[in-house]
Amino acid sequence: MTTLGLIFVVAYALGFVFGRRVGLLAVAAAAVPFNDSSAIIFGDITISPFYLGMLAYLPLTYLRNGVPRPGSSLPVLLGVWATAITLVGPALFAGMPVVASGMGLDEQVSRLSELGYTSSNFAQVTYLLLNLALLVALASSQDTKRWIPPIAAVVGTLVATLAWSFEKAGMEWPDEIFHNNTRNAYAYVASPRLAAQFSEPSHLGAFALTSAVMLTAIALLQETRPVAKVVLLALVAADVVLIVESASATALGGAGIFALIAILWGLYRMTIKGGRVSPTGILTVLVFAAFTILLMPRAVALINDVVEYKLARGTSIRGRGSADASGWRVFLDSGALGVGLGSNRSSSLLILLLSAGGLLGTLLFLLIMGRAIRDGLRERTRIPWAAGLVVLLLAEFFSYADLVSPMMWLLAGFCWNASAVFEGRPKQVSRVQARSQTDTQLVAEP
Repeated sequence: MTTLGLIFVVAYALGFVFGRRVGLLAVAAAAVPFNDSSAIIFGDITISPFYLGMLAYLPLTYLRNGVPRPGSSLPVLLGVWATAITLVGPALFAGMPVVASGMGLDEQVSRLSELGYTSSNFAQVTYLLLNLALLVALASSQDTKRWIPPIAAVVGTLVATLAWSFEKAGMEWPDEIFHNNTRNAYAYVASPRLAAQFSEPSHLGAFALTSAVMLTAIALLQETRPVAKVVLLALVAADVVLIVESASATALGGAGIFALIAILWGLYRMTIKGGRVSPTGILTVLVFAAFTILLMPRAVALINDVVEYKLARGTSIRGRGSADASGWRVFLDSGALGVGLGSNRSSSLLILLLSAGGLLGTLLFLLIMGRAIRDGLRERTRIPWAAGLVVLLLAEFFSYADLVSPMMWLLAGFCWNASAVFEGRPKQVSRVQARSQTDTQLVAEP
């Protein structure tokens, strides 16, 4: 067990003592920004702090509530298909050239590996099943307190900002606490770009972008005190600094696509749907426009610096493009079946899904995320989770392939939970709760 693992074991114990399952879930949310780190290491198998918490939270939830009913068979279908194709894919397409895990994407594309079973197959399908189990549990759970998702954003932003402050002050940041994952050892190299507690600058950029969008939406849409709004906007400003310092093209690409979609959606609501614009919305647009004008020179300079940096290195752009091209070939050569989770790496999540999970797995994933976003947008207090999920997916589709991202599945679970509220369906009552209610009624009868 690592030092970080010991810290989170204590945190989980305290969370359970003071908050039971909700406490465990809250600590798991705090563990999200450390998913590139290891809490426990078993040879080639590593367990991050988040999944360490899931090993405690999920059994307790299922034992207490029974098997939840999320209102859809999509999570079950994806879990069954992902498991099946991961079990048979490496044998069915053995020897196929793939981009295997274990080293940098830029290095691996120049020397493809032959497809075969690896520990990554077991790890990736296990992580996906845990995330799907979390999604299903949250879909009919009372544990979805609205203060839990922001914990991930706040903790991650504060730790990354502290790392940036150490760097600016010329102080030594304790990298050894966070950079302890043997599977990410290839990424632990000196770089002018900030990575903070993450293994790569692009991971920091994607996280900071998701955090900024989510915290901004909370400040605008949820009822919070003025002091809380100021704190939230200060954290958003810190996230912007982190994006700049990470020089992440992934974050810039995701932000650009998200901004375009948001503008088009706003125009659609105002012109086609005839929606009214609230004073808060008008103020937001004015503030955004003012900041855009003031920061435009800096934004242009940042984009230019990132592009020049990528072009100067050359290998980054070529490597990611080659990885996606290789993934597309794997998808075609497998007859659109895919070769199994953990068998191939890509730069884009979409290509990763196609090459690993095939056409069926990709469609199931998109349907799950589409429903989660739809349900999240139906309730004002859940829009921040939906907005964060959308911008994270855009960044992942652009250039950040992580199918088992805890932030993505946590937000999807909190969004999915809204469906039971807005479709007029009461929350599912567990078998234990049903028996308890029946016993109470029998005792109460004269």
